Amino acid sequence: IINAADAIEAMASDRPYQKARSAEEIITELRSKAGSQFDSSVVQAFLNVVEREGESFIVNSATLTRSNLHTEYELTETLLRVAGSINSSLDQQVVLDLILEQLSRVVNYDNASIMLLEDNLLHSAARRSIHTPESNPFSLRFDTLPHIREVIENQTAVVIADTHKDSRWMRRSGSETIRCWLGVPLVVERRTIGMLNLSISSPGYYNPRHLSVTTAFAAQAAVAIRNANLYSQAQLEINERKRAQEELQIERESLAEKVEVRTAELSTINTELRKALQVRDDFLANVSHE
Repeated sequence: IINAADAIEAMASDRPYQKARSAEEIITELRSKAGSQFDSSVVQAFLNVVEREGESFIVNSATLTRSNLHTEYELTETLLRVAGSINSSLDQQVVLDLILEQLSRVVNYDNASIMLLEDNLLHSAARRSIHTPESNPFSLRFDTLPHIREVIENQTAVVIADTHKDSRWMRRSGSETIRCWLGVPLVVERRTIGMLNLSISSPGYYNPRHLSVTTAFAAQAAVAIRNANLYSQAQLEINERKRAQEELQIERESLAEKVEVRTAELSTINTELRKALQVRDDFLANVSHE
């Protein structure tokens, strides 16, 4: 099927080495190569569609294929730019905010948030919304909500097409405008570190393409978050070592000061002792003389 589709698109398009062929020429070529270059059943199925839809179907199909390729190219370019952007910083909060900002360039949403997993708790780490944001971050057990549990445990994206009709969705105050929800796991080295979730007020809005794009984006986001975490841990270790070195230096200086004071005390005692011994020696010498 792919072989025939690729050949049809090539014959219907202008190429540097040849002009686009007419519908009649393409049909003739398909029939002549059926059973050799192309599968006979595939050719016949295509000809049946052409007979039903008209010969313009060939050109329209080729045009659509080129359009899709162009769209995929633009998406790839966008994802590359996004990857460069979200990896431009190693500050975790900056990275999280950049992820949500750049995500809006490839997928539309009303609300988006990043939740990071720690033990069994998901902590709200960043949020972006067209509505008034919640005042305080919140945490929840991921296994209390079926749709979120499915994302985390199965490491798979989940779409709730209509929150008013899906039993997995639990309504809560402030979520009345959410009608379609998309959740994607953030996975690094087969370990789930959190999830990215989007929502919008239009039921049935998120389709397989949105899911695919968001999943590709989430893979890049997960790596950026992991890198920021590693950097934060390294900074903490460096700061801890600096603190330990500073404490050790203070202890050394204190010890040196104590040694210096004690040395001075001993020096004074030795001086006094020498004086006492000299007095004793002088006394004994005088007694012996008398």
